[in-house]
Amino acid sequence: MTLPLILFYFMIFAFLGWILEVAFAAVKSGRFVNRGFCNGPVCPIYGAGVAVIYAALGALRDKWILLFLASVLVTSAIELVTGFLMDKLFHTKWWDYSGKKFNIGGYICLRFSLIWGLLCMGVVKLLFPLFDGLYALIGEHIVFLIEIVFFAVLLVDFAVSVASVIGLNRRLGALDKIAEELHRGSDSLGGHVYRGTVAVEEQYTKLATKAQRMARRILDAFPTMSSGKHNEQLTALRERLAAWRKAKKEQKAEKKANGDPQV
Repeated sequence: MTLPLILFYFMIFAFLGWILEVAFAAVKSGRFVNRGFCNGPVCPIYGAGVAVIYAALGALRDKWILLFLASVLVTSAIELVTGFLMDKLFHTKWWDYSGKKFNIGGYICLRFSLIWGLLCMGVVKLLFPLFDGLYALIGEHIVFLIEIVFFAVLLVDFAVSVASVIGLNRRLGALDKIAEELHRGSDSLGGHVYRGTVAVEEQYTKLATKAQRMARRILDAFPTMSSGKHNEQLTALRERLAAWRKAKKEQKAEKKANGDPQV
């Protein structure tokens, strides 16, 4: 077992995990949603999970019960640590199982841990032999070159995604401050305060519109996401986005009813 082989599994299953997430979102919402933290067609948490399982649990391929239990533990640990770290780094909970039974901090829950265990068993028993053969067919040197390109693009994508989240948090913080000014202004009387409140309200609307554009993909990718610092503004942003989508849908339906050829 070599490092290029382990990275090969990370690369393949980061992409396959993204396909799984998109398919799940399509069934649930009826539309395409680019799931995952990154903008590209990858979900690194899946790649990391399968790479760790390939490296650590390969010897358990023929031991069904141990393989299942170990898969549940490994995938749950990865999901728990990833969710906790991302929460602490970005002050945002990207997925939340708090409403489900037997959860730990909302980061993991028994139901999905068991599902991940079953999926990993299928991956180990059915897909590992297939991709081992594919790796041998392509050749280690060619795979290594592909991996260099893949991880270079992934690094850039990850940096851009982090910058987007930091920018969104800053805008949510600014929205919180403006909201406080609005509340203070609304409690006062007089023309001067009125004019100031109107100006601040205009600034709030502009900033909220920018934050809505920035947050559109992230909120679609993580529909249960919550913010530790700015959850009120994040909820308002989610409601604005839903209202915007509803208005666009109604506008499209109206044009279609009127026989607009551009619909």
